[in-house]
Amino acid sequence: MWIPKRIDDYLARTEGWKVCLSIAAAGGVCAGLVVAKNYLQAKQENIGEIYVNVLQKVNLSMAEDGRIIGNSIVGEVNVRAVSESACDMGLPTFELSFTVDKRLKTEENTVEVAECVSYLSVESLLKDKEEYATVGLRFTPRSSEPFQLMRYSLNEPKSVPLLLHLGTMKEECGDTLTQLAFMLNLKADFEKTAHANDVTITVPAPPIVGSCEVLLRPTSPKQCPGHAVYDPETSTVIWKIKKLNGGENVELKTVFDTNECQHVKNWKRGPILADFQIPAYMAAPFSASRLAVSDDRLVAKWIKYDTESGVYEI
Repeated sequence: MWIPKRIDDYLARTEGWKVCLSIAAAGGVCAGLVVAKNYLQAKQENIGEIYVNVLQKVNLSMAEDGRIIGNSIVGEVNVRAVSESACDMGLPTFELSFTVDKRLKTEENTVEVAECVSYLSVESLLKDKEEYATVGLRFTPRSSEPFQLMRYSLNEPKSVPLLLHLGTMKEECGDTLTQLAFMLNLKADFEKTAHANDVTITVPAPPIVGSCEVLLRPTSPKQCPGHAVYDPETSTVIWKIKKLNGGENVELKTVFDTNECQHVKNWKRGPILADFQIPAYMAAPFSASRLAVSDDRLVAKWIKYDTESGVYEI
């Protein structure tokens, strides 16, 4: 979790952070700090700030043919509030509302909140002919240190950010396995406006092989399929993609020469693991609909959405 201490840090690392409702007092939205370029005014006037980081971790287990065996999401809402001056009356009370997946209300999905939360409600909402749930929170931060405001779990979400399909080919000569090949297709199954960063796919390999050939194939000329290498020390093929845009497909083919390794025929492959981060994207519906201050103090509000992998395997 990373939450900036002041607006100076926001300028140094802006990806995904957005102004939420500008600066709002109890009576409504006020002009002043609308974009980060006015941060000097905020420092001079000692305006308070609150940073809200909404994080979803996706856990997924898939079969080789692409069937989803099990999936879930563990979500966190992390907050850091900064007072407007060092000798003020303390941090204000905030009211925060989220529009979330309707299944968050069901019994198998849990919501945990911090001790500083004085009010919590989870209710149904009909929006654009779709059913959602709303989560309302009232809380008073005890210090300016980052803390976890809320944690929740959601079973079997509809959205799966990355889809993996695995094909296996074997060539045998008598009782000897001469060649083993894996064909792995990776699809970014999310909006084209989003992208995944630092995608890493780890493919287990037989413990002893004569040689290994790794081939990558993009589905479009402008696409970079990343790079993949075979690591004999860990017996894995590590495939890394710096940036994968939504809707793109890439393929990895790995061919192992096992002609002199008779015991490889009975080798059982371990799970293929995926690791990734998708900024400004939610795998399950979860968005801030209201963030208000209980008194008349001016507070700059910043919000950031992130999705990343939890236990993601095939």
